[in-house]
Amino acid sequence: MRESIGHCLYCKQPIDALKGRRDRKYCDDRCRSSYHNRQREEINAVTGRVNGILLNNMKVLKALLGEKTSVSVSKEVMMRKGFSFDYHTQTYKDYIFSYEYGYAPKGEKYCKIVKGFKDIVEKA
Repeated sequence: MRESIGHCLYCKQPIDALKGRRDRKYCDDRCRSSYHNRQREEINAVTGRVNGILLNNMKVLKALLGEKTSVSVSKEVMMRKGFSFDYHTQTYKDYIFSYEYGYAPKGEKYCKIVKGFKDIVEKA
């Protein structure tokens, strides 16, 4: 019977002590690659969902702004269009951004929508 140096992190099978390095964590390249692919998939599932929400927020802000430089819109209208106030990419002073489009709350019911994170920061 061959000596084992531990168990593969991917398939949980014993790792043969006679093959390769003694500090190996995987049976072979297939298990190593599969293990790391699974790790990336788990991360991408979370980041993909969040990025989808951020992209949707940006699309809503862009659609509501249209060709104007700024517009005041009720929070209710934003939410009806699918906007999520829980997610944003950055903030600056009163402005909350989803990528390049942002808003500044104006009271409890309205928001001022703008475009250009860089422009807002440079004007300050």
